[in-house]
Amino acid sequence: MQLEIIGGSVVTQGSTITLNAGNSLNFRITNIEENNCKNLKINDVDISNTTDFDISPNNPKRNIKPEACPGNNDKLDFTIENISTSCGVVSTLVTIEIKNQSDFTFTLEMDTTPEIYVFGADYPNGEIFHGDTTTSADNNTYFGVVDEGNTVIRYFAVANIGSCILNVSALASSNSDFVAFAPYGLPANLPSYYYTIIGVAFNAPVEIPAVTGIQSSVISITNTDNTTFTFTVEADMFNFNIPGPGGVTADFRLWLKSTRGIVQSSSKVSEWKDLGTNGKDATQGLSANQPTYLNTAADNINFNPVIKFENDGASVEQYLENTVNGFYSQDIFIVMIPDATMSSASSRNTIFAGIDSGSAGDMTGVGFGN
Repeated sequence: MQLEIIGGSVVTQGSTITLNAGNSLNFRITNIEENNCKNLKINDVDISNTTDFDISPNNPKRNIKPEACPGNNDKLDFTIENISTSCGVVSTLVTIEIKNQSDFTFTLEMDTTPEIYVFGADYPNGEIFHGDTTTSADNNTYFGVVDEGNTVIRYFAVANIGSCILNVSALASSNSDFVAFAPYGLPANLPSYYYTIIGVAFNAPVEIPAVTGIQSSVISITNTDNTTFTFTVEADMFNFNIPGPGGVTADFRLWLKSTRGIVQSSSKVSEWKDLGTNGKDATQGLSANQPTYLNTAADNINFNPVIKFENDGASVEQYLENTVNGFYSQDIFIVMIPDATMSSASSRNTIFAGIDSGSAGDMTGVGFGN
């Protein structure tokens, strides 16, 4: 007789098998007799600890022929599962009763532990690791740009991928402007592969002077796996009450001004500074893709210098961008002149636009042509 773990190693008489992950093992008994086709008669497979373990099928038995002999009964498969709801090490003696042979015994030991798993947005793209300090819209840890006085809520799933119950008992936030809460209440006792939902609400403060820039908080989840699971969340605030052209407060969210920071005509523009307080500068690291600053009588618009972008739809593509954020579409004011006459039949020319990120839904922009 040979006993093996399916997909694993051979089990020897009197040995101890320890399982540190998962809660079940599949076994296979085969007849390794080479000189005849006599049956190996398995009368039963018993487990001594029926409180913490279960065997399937119940009381497995079979007459097993060697694999090379005719007939289909060439193996007996069974599964032993840990059904204990408590965490820790549990074990059982497994006895295989064989006709006209001594019993085959071994010990199965399972170390059952919970394992916390946290993700935001759509599983599995939004995985969050313990101690994460980098935020992203992909896993809901970056809340985006938030106006003062507004509230933005992001939700996260807390799951148990371990082999015994995970207890989630408390939530905390290091910044009072971010409030962590559990819609379904705490504590939550999560069996293996169950989850609960938690939320984090950012209440953008209204203060004088106005709060601007990145606001962050460390969210803590008290649990019975690693005691405290932590990750960072961030939101971006800006002060849009800044002086616009002529000193008028114009509710500007992003202001790119061609006369700021560049003085030499025909210079390449690698960075276009945002005159607002939020630092959403438009940049371009590749020289071939950088537009040109022009300050000549032939190129100026209303006697003001310009930034010229060349694009032919093929090899020439000049643009500036901010890969994080900075696109605000409520009102857009642009002073520009296209090189060619534009109509509804012209090729598409994108002037100012954004791309989707996370849950953003407003994809408006400014462009010419079809």
